[in-house]
Amino acid sequence: MASGRINGSVSKNSSGYEFYLTWSSKSNVSDNTSSVTATAYARAKSSAWASDTVNSNFTQKITINGKSSSKNVRVNIKRDTEPVKLFSYTTTVPHNSDGTKSITISANCKLGTASYSPGTGTASGTAKLDTIPRATMPKLSTSNLKMGNTLTISLPRADSSFTHTVTWKFGSKTGTISSSAGTSCTWTPGKELATQIPNSMSGTCTITVTTKKGSSTIGTKTATLTLTVADDTLPTVSLSVSEAVDKVSEQIGAYVKLQSKWKITVTGKGIQGSSIKSYKVAANGKTYTSASVTTGVLNTAGSNTITATVTDSRGKSKTVTQKVTVLDYAAPAVTSLSAVRCLQDGTTNEDGEYTKVSFGWKIYECNQKNTKSCKVSYKQRTGGSWTDKTVALNTYSGSTSVILSGINVDHIYDIKVTVTDFFGSASRSSYVPTAFTLVDYRKGGKGIAFGKVAEEEGLDCNLSAFFRKPINFNGNQYFSQGNYASNFNNSDVIGFNGIYFNDSGDTDLEGLNFPKSGVSISGPDYVFKETDFYTLRIDANGELKKDGNLVPVYGEHIGKTLWSGSWKSGSITIPNLKKYRLFALFDSEKGTVILVPRTTSWFRGLGGYISDSENLWWYAINAEITNLENGTVKLIKQGGFMNKGTGGMQSWTTTSIVGIV
Repeated sequence: MASGRINGSVSKNSSGYEFYLTWSSKSNVSDNTSSVTATAYARAKSSAWASDTVNSNFTQKITINGKSSSKNVRVNIKRDTEPVKLFSYTTTVPHNSDGTKSITISANCKLGTASYSPGTGTASGTAKLDTIPRATMPKLSTSNLKMGNTLTISLPRADSSFTHTVTWKFGSKTGTISSSAGTSCTWTPGKELATQIPNSMSGTCTITVTTKKGSSTIGTKTATLTLTVADDTLPTVSLSVSEAVDKVSEQIGAYVKLQSKWKITVTGKGIQGSSIKSYKVAANGKTYTSASVTTGVLNTAGSNTITATVTDSRGKSKTVTQKVTVLDYAAPAVTSLSAVRCLQDGTTNEDGEYTKVSFGWKIYECNQKNTKSCKVSYKQRTGGSWTDKTVALNTYSGSTSVILSGINVDHIYDIKVTVTDFFGSASRSSYVPTAFTLVDYRKGGKGIAFGKVAEEEGLDCNLSAFFRKPINFNGNQYFSQGNYASNFNNSDVIGFNGIYFNDSGDTDLEGLNFPKSGVSISGPDYVFKETDFYTLRIDANGELKKDGNLVPVYGEHIGKTLWSGSWKSGSITIPNLKKYRLFALFDSEKGTVILVPRTTSWFRGLGGYISDSENLWWYAINAEITNLENGTVKLIKQGGFMNKGTGGMQSWTTTSIVGIV
């Protein structure tokens, strides 16, 4: 309820009288009106002239918001008493559509005609009425809602007779939530609204509430919230895998390690208006960023996982995986091979005209669809051509023997076994010697052989040889080639005029190899192991190294001038500083030397001499090593004194530096 007072005035004897209005209002929310009552009052002050100043009938008029009411009222005003209520008027005032209202209230009251009377009282003023609540302001249960979840809209209406029409707008889409809501309503935005934001995860939605009374609209209010794409609104992705190597699919019908390649196709589709922006495929140990991928040859047998991921224009991703089985595979192999002369029945005989070839093999089955074949090839080592003998393989791995006929006892035969599968082949070689004979002379008299038939001119030995006397070589003689050229079996070798290496020595394994303590070299079948030996070699820079570390060669390194110039101040770089521990520093004018031992950080030393006149000359240097690796040395101070009772500061300039140890 609003109320107030409006002070007025009288037309005569104003010092003895006062005149005023009071007003009050009561709101009617339903009708958007207020009932306003105005009352006129007059009072005679103690300074009024007469005791009974007025006691007569006069016309009283009050106007409220342009509406007036008049009445004849007997006015009886006594001096120095309480105010006299003259007249009261009540009327209904309609409010503005927004519920606000200010009105003018005035009064014109006849109070007397005598000379001592107050004459006419007048008052006028503005009254601001209480604002009547009108349109309902909606209150939302959340300011950020995921599509597919439910929003509650509270409607705190001003009057129980009010109803509401509630609508929404998102992008270009609109809809009605309720046409006659009372105090609340709910709304579940569909996930399809994501079509309005194809490149974003969220957007602004407007809720509009129109308040009505009956068919009349009272007002409209709005509220906003953020709608976010639902978690399960994801792009779709599918993955297909096929063999990229036609011959593998045609023959094996499965993926094969080291032979197959995958052709991978990823199909992605946006959802609710989004589009696919990127692809990622993880397969065969690599990651690809396109929708169509052909891998390299497969390198892992067993169960393999292929993963494909698509990301849409909203930044949302979806991943699919597929398990693919890959058959194990390696190239075919001849796992063992031996060849010996024999009789027709396979009995070993060094003079036999047959050869028994025994071998093992392994071929990967690939679901029993891999092919398998074998041939044994043989020829005379000199002047012969290969003859092939096909061997049937009934299993993918195993061992067998083959008898070859017509193997001339006077010739060495090379033997080769080749196994072949669908993808390739592998071979292994051996040989059979000539028939055994203790001594054999070559036709023509220029060849002799021990333990075999003489096939070549010269000496050919197929027996272990022991030499009890020295062996003398003329100049320009060569040992044979091979992995294990000559084994002197712990004997001393003397009389070399020089040893020459016909090898560039480009690895640390080449050079002079000395067995470590406890290592036994059993014979020609010994397989070289780097860890069994100490190795001495000359590298490409001409430096002798043991197991990769520099070995000082004293004739080259002792007394080697490392630096020359004029060093009075600042820093210099001394080549190979790190290789030496003791240095000699010379001043070409002084004719003496300073010996300098090096630490990790300091380059300090002392030197001098005594003259024939017994003058003692001494010199010193103090320098800091600022970088040992590249030989940088910074001079702090150098100089000296001459002393024989008197002394004087002597200068020193380093003109050369020599490495000693």
